[in-house]
Amino acid sequence: MVLSFNFLYQIFIEISINDWWIIKNKSNNHDQANQNQDQPPKKSEPTSEQVKSAKDKLEEATKSNNKEEIKNALNEASETVKNSSDPDLKKRKDEAEDRLGEVDKEELRKIIKNEVAKELEKLGIKAADLSSENKQKLDELNNNNVEPSQAKEIRKETLNDASVKALDKLITEVEQAIKSGDQKKIEGKYKELQQFTQNNSEYAQNAYSKKKGIVNSLLEKAKNKSSQQNEDDNFFRPNNPAMWLSGVAVIGVVVGAILIVRSRRRDKKMATK
Repeated sequence: MVLSFNFLYQIFIEISINDWWIIKNKSNNHDQANQNQDQPPKKSEPTSEQVKSAKDKLEEATKSNNKEEIKNALNEASETVKNSSDPDLKKRKDEAEDRLGEVDKEELRKIIKNEVAKELEKLGIKAADLSSENKQKLDELNNNNVEPSQAKEIRKETLNDASVKALDKLITEVEQAIKSGDQKKIEGKYKELQQFTQNNSEYAQNAYSKKKGIVNSLLEKAKNKSSQQNEDDNFFRPNNPAMWLSGVAVIGVVVGAILIVRSRRRDKKMATK
């Protein structure tokens, strides 16, 4: 018995304080890396210089009354306007569109038609996925010579509808990922849903505001599920101190038990002699 305890003592003494801290720091670094990976890249706001440049170009084009200048300014400012939360920039875009509608309403319809088509593609929504009413309105935008104000209204209603449909689809996918228990799927869909909430598009934000309670609850649920899975997986990592020391303890107990059995057998043999 004394031999077994001495053996265990020697094993634990060999685990130096320095080794412990090396392993612990590696574990902490691994955990921090996982946490950083869980954070999806945020939609970058345009710089103040980009916003100012877009405003100036839109304003100058609007004052010019030149169709080509207004069209070019709208096309160049499109991405900046979409990714910016600056209300004044969006106002300048509206003013430029109104002026183009006065100069050439067909050109405005084409610009809005192309914008809607691109946004539907990004959202992964087809015309057939829209409500019957908005599908009909989209057909009018694509095929008829609608008035400027009508074209802008169709864009608004169509993209609001499409954004809600896209969010509903994403919510379902997150729920299915959680039920599956597949960590990669959970983390992937969690990031997609979080990115949707960070999208500065007015249509995405309108959809998010309608389902904010459901979305936030689902994000928390997915995050907790992923964290729990990470904790379970991290315990079995080779560089996890808890698992390593547990393994040493188990080995020590097993070796100690073997030594006890051998010692008792030796005592029995000596007693029979």
